[in-house]
Amino acid sequence: MKIRIGFVSNSSSSSFMIGIAKVEDHDKFLKWLDKNKYELNVGFDTKSLNSLEVFKVKDLPEYYKRGNSIAVESFMCSEVSLSMENLSEDDEVVIFDYTGNEGDGCFITDEDYCDIDYDIDFDFFDKSEQIIFDALSKDNGLTMVEKTYGAGRNG
Repeated sequence: MKIRIGFVSNSSSSSFMIGIAKVEDHDKFLKWLDKNKYELNVGFDTKSLNSLEVFKVKDLPEYYKRGNSIAVESFMCSEVSLSMENLSEDDEVVIFDYTGNEGDGCFITDEDYCDIDYDIDFDFFDKSEQIIFDALSKDNGLTMVEKTYGAGRNG
């Protein structure tokens, strides 16, 4: 029987990407979605496209509302938000909320399972998540873009 002395956890490590933006040019944004729908659903993990949601401000789920802001929070308490002061009830917002589930193996930096590095770079993520993250921009009809990514323990 093996006995482990020291920190033991049943939690795992995960990556995340979060983003929020106002849809300024609806037609331009839909054109981007149509152009990339095939690439995002075939050959990539379809969970990425499922992590992208569009809501009218008046139809936002309560869990995105924080006082006078719309906020998307990762499990690491990183947050991106938009003030509702400059939004109307009929404005649309895009929310990207992706969480990976890699386990600790992806982040271990030495053989002793002691040194875990959550400082990841953009290339760590699958191409489908990178495409969506990059697409949250003015080039695709969006404004007020706020986004971030990272990794850490998710439990």
